[in-house]
Amino acid sequence: MSAYESLQMSRIKYRYEEILPLLEAAEQELLKTKKPEETSDQMSLTTKLFRKKSEKYFAAKHVNSLTDAEKEKLNLLYQLWGNVCTTCLKDFDKAVERIRIAYDLLKELKLKNTNTARFYSTMADLILNKSRLQQGNALCEKSKIKEALEFYRKAYELRMELTQSEHHPDIPVYLANIGSCYYQLEEGENAIEYYRRSLRVEDEMVIDNEEGYLKTLRNLALALRDVDKYEDAIDFGERCASRRMELLGIHTDTARTYYLLGLFYYERNHRGDMRSAEENFNEALKIEEQLWKQGKPHSVDWENLKRRIQMVLARTEQKMKYPAYKRRFDNAERKSTQEPKETVILSDDDPEVDSSDDSVDEVKVEQMEESNLKSKCHDSNSSDSDEGDTRSVVSKDSGISSLASFKGQGDKFNKPKTAWKENLQS
Repeated sequence: MSAYESLQMSRIKYRYEEILPLLEAAEQELLKTKKPEETSDQMSLTTKLFRKKSEKYFAAKHVNSLTDAEKEKLNLLYQLWGNVCTTCLKDFDKAVERIRIAYDLLKELKLKNTNTARFYSTMADLILNKSRLQQGNALCEKSKIKEALEFYRKAYELRMELTQSEHHPDIPVYLANIGSCYYQLEEGENAIEYYRRSLRVEDEMVIDNEEGYLKTLRNLALALRDVDKYEDAIDFGERCASRRMELLGIHTDTARTYYLLGLFYYERNHRGDMRSAEENFNEALKIEEQLWKQGKPHSVDWENLKRRIQMVLARTEQKMKYPAYKRRFDNAERKSTQEPKETVILSDDDPEVDSSDDSVDEVKVEQMEESNLKSKCHDSNSSDSDEGDTRSVVSKDSGISSLASFKGQGDKFNKPKTAWKENLQS
């Protein structure tokens, strides 16, 4: 019971340090052991290292004495442990160590049930999350993505074997995760196929997983954009924006979606629709202003949004509008404007300010436009969580996490459009 309780605690954002004792207690109960005593500050370094090493193999040495029923319980416990670490983004080494033990147990017991399929998904989540935190070379990361992809496929195939149908709450999550793996492997058409399949199954089943659905919508829009299908990308982006506004209202997720729509219009047909781009960037800016007014942080696209607005004004020869935008940017970054009072939104008719400080930097914009002909990839300063952290999206019915929610690689394809690096995927 404590293991399931720990998973629910992770979803409602309890601290990992509060959850870990529950997992350890469940493990001790199953393995019929006691946790090694805590090391004191006075212990020698050698003793501390020895204790740490012994803790590393704390579980493995007791597993052989368990019955098959106990081994199956331990397998489930370690699966839940992996889900907690994925949700909290903590202690991946400890989780991976235990998930490897669980994988051996799964093969030994020849388990083939719902929990087995979910175990494969958890295994894939941990492989990807640990790989990204280690920040290895591109070739190593690519191999980890392929390994994770195989586990997501195993999860999907076993679920299909068990139900003989795609109409199961876990299926859309597996399909979306497979699509995200293909996206990161720069296989855009495959990513689009699996994102569409995920959305189709959710539509057919009317699953109550709205946020997961919207993340898949957003990722599909990104994948379509990366293969130059801008009309379709805009269509899915608009669906996502309207539903996020209804569901979340003033929220970083909503701001990011309007920013993304503005970017699609900016790039459309290689010439762009600057009027629609500015309208959507302005919608994103309004939400960012409200977030700041409420004392909340900006979305991770905030700096990119300011630069994009400057580029739109330069391309449309609307330099006179920049001072008003500049004041809005400044107000949305000034601590005093976070007091509980009405934020003044300056219009284009407001008096001009010193243009030496607030004018569009034409040299910088020209440099940006030249860079547009060279690269399109991630923003090295952006995290990819829609909330400014990297929480996993969890299927309410399945208890499994979605890759689409964690550190997606965003603008991965090298296309000559973006002036700087932007990380866009949810």
